[in-house]
Amino acid sequence: MEQKDKPSKKKKAVFMVDTIEHPVYATPPFNIESRTDTYLLKKNTSCLKGISSTQELNNFIEADEDEKCIILDSDKVPIDSVDFRKTINNFMFYLALPGVSMPLGHNLVVAMSTGAIPILSKEYNRFLSPKLKHMHNAIIYDNLEDLITKIEQAYKIDSDCLLQISANVKEY
Repeated sequence: MEQKDKPSKKKKAVFMVDTIEHPVYATPPFNIESRTDTYLLKKNTSCLKGISSTQELNNFIEADEDEKCIILDSDKVPIDSVDFRKTINNFMFYLALPGVSMPLGHNLVVAMSTGAIPILSKEYNRFLSPKLKHMHNAIIYDNLEDLITKIEQAYKIDSDCLLQISANVKEY
């Protein structure tokens, strides 16, 4: 039986998992920040939590620690497809980075199905129909520098507002 999604139990943290460091992600064929550039920017901030194994991820999920950004390279820390949705369901936010041959990635859809609030660039949002709305069903950033600011602001959103945004995400 599928675990019921529980927004009030989610960690106030950002999660993202996918292939990151493969050369094909360095220069996407559309006008969106690359996964590699986004990862390198995040790697140089204090909000990034280094996770190098599935056990470390599980320990973080069980701990009281919040307000961190977990970006996993699935080539290094794979999450079994059976556990993928369950893992995302532990996080209030999902960092949606573009695909390669087409920008819309399936991970965004899976994350939104759990009520995880997507954090995505305004350029990525252009590919969605209908578009997501900032602070209604997404956190939308303008550029890589703005991404850090938006994540810091997201951590300050009160619980009731987060629950409403999460409900709006599921409704989308």
